[in-house]
Amino acid sequence: MATTPAPTLTCAQCGYVNEAERVYCHNCGTKLDRSVLPTAAEQKQETLGQTRRRVKKMTSPSSGFGGSFSTLFSVLLWAAVIAALFLIAMPPDRLPSKAALAERMISSELMEAVESLQPKQIVFSENDVNASFKSLKGKAASGVPGLEFQRAFVQFEPTVVRVTAEQSLFGYSLYWSSDYQLSVLDGKLQAKPTAAHFGRLAIHPLLVPYTGAVLKPIWTALKREQEQMNRMQSVTVQKGRIILVTKPGGQL
Repeated sequence: MATTPAPTLTCAQCGYVNEAERVYCHNCGTKLDRSVLPTAAEQKQETLGQTRRRVKKMTSPSSGFGGSFSTLFSVLLWAAVIAALFLIAMPPDRLPSKAALAERMISSELMEAVESLQPKQIVFSENDVNASFKSLKGKAASGVPGLEFQRAFVQFEPTVVRVTAEQSLFGYSLYWSSDYQLSVLDGKLQAKPTAAHFGRLAIHPLLVPYTGAVLKPIWTALKREQEQMNRMQSVTVQKGRIILVTKPGGQL
């Protein structure tokens, strides 16, 4: 950093430049006017760091209380974004194994039951349904470039069916889950969405009714099974299983 030149005293009589410490001119002996010297406060110089801080404070619009609030808001915002990304990357609870499962011919059993003249009760476990969902691998395309459908699976809780789609993005698994309450109303199966999650990040309740499109490829691939489910007179969801009772006489 460049230093400030030391102050001097110029003799009014002969013009000789004297050091600031002199009282009389070194050349002609005339008494010098020392009142023109800068005061001690004026001689005090800012350091480079002090100058930068002063200029930043004068020019920055985010100084003072407003600046502190803005900084705090930015920190909280980025913390929320990082937390959301962390939750999105996490798999859901009770992630079922990808190991081969003993398959039941669910579609065939449903067809046989709904065509019976007498009401029939059928019980399917999570494993039964998830095994049958293996056939969706080549049917339920995501439709999003770079996003590849891997599998779908269900989880049964009292009164709630959770349907999850696992998709791969550049080798990383992403999970979308939707919760439904099943009921039969006016002879038709009703599936009311109650919650949705991206990984373990909960979707706001106000947005849940609009998230059904995410699982649309699955419902399209299960069109026949949906038609069969519409021929049930009751649906009961329990922990780990679903109980179906067909309509009597093969009614539609």
